[in-house]
Amino acid sequence: MLVWALGLASSALAPPAFASSTAASSTAASAEPLASPGAASVPAPAEAVRFSAQRLAPGEAAITLDGRLDEAVWARAAVFDHFLEFFPANQARPRVRTAVRLAYDQQALYIALEAWDEGPASRRAPLVRRDQVFSDQDMVVFMIDPAGTRRFAQFFRVNVAGSIGDGVYNNETGTEDFSPDFDFTAATRETAEGWVAELRIPLTELRYPAPVPEEWSMLIIRNHPRDTLYRMASSPLPRDPTCLLCDNRVLGGLADLASISPVKWVPHAAITRSRNSPAGDSGDSGDGNRSRIGLDFKWRPRADWVLDGTLNPDFSQLELDTPQLAGNTRRALFFPEKRPFFLEGTDILESPLKVISTRAISDPKWGARATHRGDRLDFTVMSVRDEPGGLLLLPGSYETGARVREQSSQATIARGRYRLGEATVGLTATDRSGDPMLGHNRVVGPDLAWWLNRENRLRAQWLSSESGASADGSIRAARSTAGHLEYVHSSPQWSATLQAERIGAGFRADNGFINEAGFDRLFTELSRRWYDLGPLAEVSPYLKLERKRDASGQLSLSAVRPGVWIGAPWSTWIQIEAQPLDRVRVLQDREAMARRSWLFSLESRPSAWLTFLLMELEIGQRVDAVNARLENGYQLIAEARLRFWRNLQIEPRLIREEIRRREGLDAGALVHREQTLQMKAYLQLSARDSLRLIWQRGTIERQPRYFDVPVAARTSRQALSVVLAHLRGLSNSIYVGATISRRSDGVGIAPLRTTELFVNARWGL
Repeated sequence: MLVWALGLASSALAPPAFASSTAASSTAASAEPLASPGAASVPAPAEAVRFSAQRLAPGEAAITLDGRLDEAVWARAAVFDHFLEFFPANQARPRVRTAVRLAYDQQALYIALEAWDEGPASRRAPLVRRDQVFSDQDMVVFMIDPAGTRRFAQFFRVNVAGSIGDGVYNNETGTEDFSPDFDFTAATRETAEGWVAELRIPLTELRYPAPVPEEWSMLIIRNHPRDTLYRMASSPLPRDPTCLLCDNRVLGGLADLASISPVKWVPHAAITRSRNSPAGDSGDSGDGNRSRIGLDFKWRPRADWVLDGTLNPDFSQLELDTPQLAGNTRRALFFPEKRPFFLEGTDILESPLKVISTRAISDPKWGARATHRGDRLDFTVMSVRDEPGGLLLLPGSYETGARVREQSSQATIARGRYRLGEATVGLTATDRSGDPMLGHNRVVGPDLAWWLNRENRLRAQWLSSESGASADGSIRAARSTAGHLEYVHSSPQWSATLQAERIGAGFRADNGFINEAGFDRLFTELSRRWYDLGPLAEVSPYLKLERKRDASGQLSLSAVRPGVWIGAPWSTWIQIEAQPLDRVRVLQDREAMARRSWLFSLESRPSAWLTFLLMELEIGQRVDAVNARLENGYQLIAEARLRFWRNLQIEPRLIREEIRRREGLDAGALVHREQTLQMKAYLQLSARDSLRLIWQRGTIERQPRYFDVPVAARTSRQALSVVLAHLRGLSNSIYVGATISRRSDGVGIAPLRTTELFVNARWGL
C-alpha cells in the first residue's frame, strides 16, 4: 500500500488536467502531419463511416516507415478522424484528436496514425518488449477483421516509442490472445503537438478468405493515460462494450490483393550445455551437451489456406512460466501456450470446455497442420508426433491423477466452426493413440455460439469421450460425456451470467486440459452498474451463487458471495467480496465443511513510474487440501510494473499462502506456508536488442506433525535466467542465455544445482 500511495502522490504532483481539443472530421488530406486541430464535430452513433484504402499508383515510390508522412500517397489518402470517447465518458467528444489514413500495394497494408496530445512531458512512452504494449501507455490498437464477419480480428498495437504488440481477438468468447505473432513493422516520431506512427502489415500476415471480400471491417482504439485512463474508438462503442467488433467501421477500397505467397522456410538451431551437481560441489555429477537442428515451413497456397510444418522443432522455453502455488492443491495447474507452431488460428481452437490445450503435447518430433479461413467456414487440423516424457492427466471429482508417458504417441486435433447468421456452429474432434502403456483417447462433439441480440449471448457444448485401457490394467477403459451451457446478458445497467456444466466420471481429454471430472455444477452472477457517483467512475454490486455435486450426488461446493466493484480515481478498481456461507468438501469420504472468508483486491495504474499495481488478499478460513481440514489463513497476490527509466521495466510478483491451526491448544501454530517470489527486469538496448533477467524463488514450509502423510519440513526451488536477444523479425532472431537453478527437496537430501548455457537461432528464407 505504501508503493501505491507514493504512486498516487506522484500523480497528484503531475501538471493539471489539460484543455480539451478535438478536430473537425476531415476528408481532405494534409501532407504535413499534426496540423492544428479545429472545431469539434462528432458523428451520430448510427452513421456508417467507411475507411477507404488508397492504392499506390504504378511506379509510385514505396512508403518509408519513418513517421513523417511525406510520401505522395499520404497526401491523396482520405483522413478518418471520427473518434468518440467511450471511457470514462460514454460516447462523448474526445479530449484529443486522432486521425488515420490507409494505403496498400501488392505486398502490404500501410496505416498512418496522427495522435495529438498535451505535449512531451505528459506522454507515457516507454520502450517495452513485444506484446507488452498495454493501456498504461500512450498507444493505439488496430483491430482488423479481414473476413468482414465481425467475429474475429487480428490486432496490431504500437506505442509512442515504437514498441509493438499483436495477437488475435475472438468476438464470440471476448478473449484477446497475445500468443500469435505476425511479421509486421512500425515506426514512430514524436513532435511538440503529439506523435505519428506508420505501420506496414504484409498481406501474407492477414488471414482474409478467398475470394477476397470487397469489404473488411476495422476498429481502432486509442489509450490516453493521464490523470485517469481515457479511451477513444473509431466506432460508437458503449462504455462497457459487450460485442466489441459489432460496430466495426467498414474497411473498403481494397481490390486485387495477393491470393498466394511463397513457401517460407525457417531453419533453426539450438545448442545447450548443462551441468548437474550437488550444490556446493565443484565436481560434476552430470554433464550434457545437446544440439538440435530443425526446420519450420509456412505456405499459403491460396488466400484462405495456411499450411504449417515442423521437423525436429526446438521448443525450449526462452522465458520461464509464471510461478504458481502448487503445495496446497490436489489439481493440476494450467500454463498457457507459447510455442510458435501451435499459434496459428488459436481463436479457432477455443471452445467452452478446454478439451484442446496444445501444452499437453510436451515434446513434438514432427508436426503438420492445415488452417482454413473462409467467409463462413473456419477450421484447423493438426497431427503431431509426441516424444516420451509428458504427463497424462487423469481427472477425478476431487483430485487430478497423472501418469508419465514413457512411449511416443500421435496427437491429432481437428476443430471447425461454421457461421449461420448470428450463430456459429462448431465441431471438435481429438485423438491420442500409439502408446499401449496408457491406452488411447478420443473426444468428439458439437458446440454453439449464438448472439441472440447485442445484449444476449448463448454458448453450449456437448462432448463424448472414449478411452482405452492401459496395458498393465491400472487405467480402465471408459466412455463418458461432458456438457456446458452458458447464457450471458450485458447491458449498460445490468449484467447476468448463468452456467450449467456436467463432466461425467471417466471423461478424459488427453489433448486438452481437463483437471476435474465427475461433477455437476450450476453458477450464476448478477450485477448492477451505477456510473459517475461523485468521485467514483462506477459502482457495481454483484451476487455470485454456485453449487456443485460430485459423481455420487454429494454436495462438494455451495457458495453465496455478495460483493462490489468500485471504479476509483487514478484508474483504480477496488473489489470487496464476502464469502460467508461457503460449504466445501475436499474428499468424498469427508463431510462438507462450512467456510467463511473475505476477498479484497485493488488494481491501479496510478502514475508514469508505477504503471500497474495489483494486490489481492483472501483471508479467513482456508482449506488444508493435503489433510482435508479447515484451518485459518490467507492468500496474498501482489504484482507491480515499475518504470523509472524509459528503457527499463521491473516487474516484481509475490504469491504467499499461509495456513495455521484453527482450534485446540496449539491454535495459531503454523501448518503450511508457501511463497513464490519472482523478479523480472527488462532492459531494451534498442528496438531490436534486449536484455532480460528473471529471478524466482519458491519455498514450502510445513510442520510434519500436523500432516497425515509424510512431508518434508522445507523444500525450495530457485532459478536465475539471463537472456540477451537480437530480433530482426519473427523469423530472424538469436538468443544467448544462461539459467542457474537450485532445488532442495527436504532435510537430508543434498540440494541439486543445474547450470545451463544455450544459444538459440532462427533465420527465415
